[in-house]
Amino acid sequence: KEKIKHLIIDIRNNGGGDTESVEELISYLYDGEFTFYADVYQLHKKWDHSIIPDINSYPKNTSNWTLRKGEDGFYRGVVRSDGMKKVKPKKQIYGGKLYVLLNGSSLSAAAEFASFIRQYRPGTFIGDEAGGNKVQNTSGYSLTIGLPHSKVIVSIPILLWKMNVSIENDGHGITPDHFVRNTIAEEIAGEDSILRFAYQLIDNSIDQEER
Repeated sequence: KEKIKHLIIDIRNNGGGDTESVEELISYLYDGEFTFYADVYQLHKKWDHSIIPDINSYPKNTSNWTLRKGEDGFYRGVVRSDGMKKVKPKKQIYGGKLYVLLNGSSLSAAAEFASFIRQYRPGTFIGDEAGGNKVQNTSGYSLTIGLPHSKVIVSIPILLWKMNVSIENDGHGITPDHFVRNTIAEEIAGEDSILRFAYQLIDNSIDQEER
């Protein structure tokens, strides 16, 4: 209704977490039907029950998932998991210019959102490299393990979420088209050079459209 031509989506310092929210957002930005994840699975070897004493029923059932071992040795949920159902685009899609602000604390589902946009839709990325991998992440349900000698308690994610993208996994997150960081002085002053840069790009684009 407002005929917006420039949209900024800020995923800086966003730790992710909710796949359905990301799918909902993408359905307003991408005009095709999509599936967010290509695969979600677990791979198990023999567990040391002295370290993980409460694992007797695992991996038969964990966190309300019913798991089944496939021929490839991976355990997958019998019921299709979050992010593996087809999502249809909304009737009204935003087709204008898109700007995504990101940084090293753009993690998990937030980093995956950036990856999906990078492959499937034109957009301009501003800021710093996303902290989350551009192809996959291990997260979700975790095992809490007590190390036998140090007694340190660690939490290890046990699900691998593989993105439905063809981007090469080079061990990095999505890198921006424009690397922008606050200087120390700007940080102390509470300024936002990344958002300011995005505004400048939009102003320049509007000036060119009006010429």
